[in-house]
Amino acid sequence: MMMKISYAILAVLIIGIVECSNETAIAPSGRIASRCYYCANCPQPFYPNGPGVTQVSTPSGWCTMMSSTGPPSSVAVYTTRGSAVSGLCTYTGCSWKIYAGVNTYVCCCNQNLCNAASITPTTPRPTSNTCYFCSTCPLPFTKNSALVTYTTSPNGWCTKMSSSASPNSIATRGADPGVCSYSGCYWTTYQGRSTYICCCRGYLCNTGVSTKKSTVALLGAALVMMFAARKNL
Repeated sequence: MMMKISYAILAVLIIGIVECSNETAIAPSGRIASRCYYCANCPQPFYPNGPGVTQVSTPSGWCTMMSSTGPPSSVAVYTTRGSAVSGLCTYTGCSWKIYAGVNTYVCCCNQNLCNAASITPTTPRPTSNTCYFCSTCPLPFTKNSALVTYTTSPNGWCTKMSSSASPNSIATRGADPGVCSYSGCYWTTYQGRSTYICCCRGYLCNTGVSTKKSTVALLGAALVMMFAARKNL
C-alpha cells in the first residue's frame, strides 16, 4: 500500500514540472461552436440583423471578433466578426495577437453565435519586452555566453524553440512574432517543422527551467520511499 501511495505522489510531482516559466497554458472550454456571426465591416453598435451581418459555419469550432483597438486604452470597436481560422483561438477570451502581420485585438469564444457581444478581456495590450537571443544556444544555457545577446519583443512575448521537449536539447531563443498567444510549452508546426515552443512574457524569461535536477530529486525521493516500504514489509 505504501509503495502505491509513493508512486501516486511521484506521478503528481512530475506532472507539475513546467518548462520555460511558472505560468501555465489556459485550457480551452469543452463547448464547440458550429455557427458564428460574420461581417467584414460590422455595424456599430452591432446587432444580428444589421446590414452586412450573416451567419457562417465554423470548421474550427471557434468564433471571433477582431479590432484594431481594445481595452484598456479604449473601448474596442469590433470591425470584423466570423469563424476563426485554424490555430488562431486556443481559449475563450480576448488578447492582442499578430494576425496577418498586424497587431490585432482578437476575442474568441466557442458557443453558437457567441460573437455578438463583448467578451471580458484576459490579457492586456502588449508592451515591449526584452528577451534572450541566440540562434544556437549554449548547453547548459548560460546568459553570459558570447553566443547569447538580447533582443526587443514588440508584442511582449519571449520564445524558446527546439526539436525536442528535453531540457537538454539544442534550442534557439528570441522574440519570434506571431508565434505566441499564451504562456506555456507546446508542440506545433513552425516553418514546416514539428517544433517544441515555449512562450513567456516576463523580462528575460526565456531561459528555460531545466527539469533535470528536479527529476533526479524526485527519483531519489521515490527510491527512499520504496526502500522504506520494503523494510516495513
